[in-house]
Amino acid sequence: MSNVGHTMSFPLRLTLNQDTDGTGELSAEVSINGFSGLGAAWFNITEIAAFGKTLANTYPLLPERTYELKGGYWSASARELEHVHLGMRFYALGLLGTIGCRVDLATQLESASTAPEYAVTVELRTHYEELRAFGASLVALTEGKRDEALLSCSGA
Repeated sequence: MSNVGHTMSFPLRLTLNQDTDGTGELSAEVSINGFSGLGAAWFNITEIAAFGKTLANTYPLLPERTYELKGGYWSASARELEHVHLGMRFYALGLLGTIGCRVDLATQLESASTAPEYAVTVELRTHYEELRAFGASLVALTEGKRDEALLSCSGA
């Protein structure tokens, strides 16, 4: 799909601060049309890499599958995510190759509060080639070959 006549922007930026135990803090920054937010969550590095490989190698996105990565505070039993601080979900929009990306970001005080202090949710629109490149850049981020992963989106 050609992007001639469309301006490309990078409203989603991810960075990774890896620890020595196979985990890392994935940070996300989103900024588009006056909406912006920051969020971060800890993940196993292998989980981030597997998500990146899935995004880089999946065509088409199947409606019966879930393509998402989310992290934050887990319940005491560690069975469910109580507070999402960084969430990304990708899905097909229509039949013309447009991909939706729902980004949920939140921060929370280190207290007993059940509600996030700040939260933002945006839906970005991209295409398969940009999704493939974003997935590959996520894998490179986990391998220390890149400093950031950017999702390219076409502007209106």
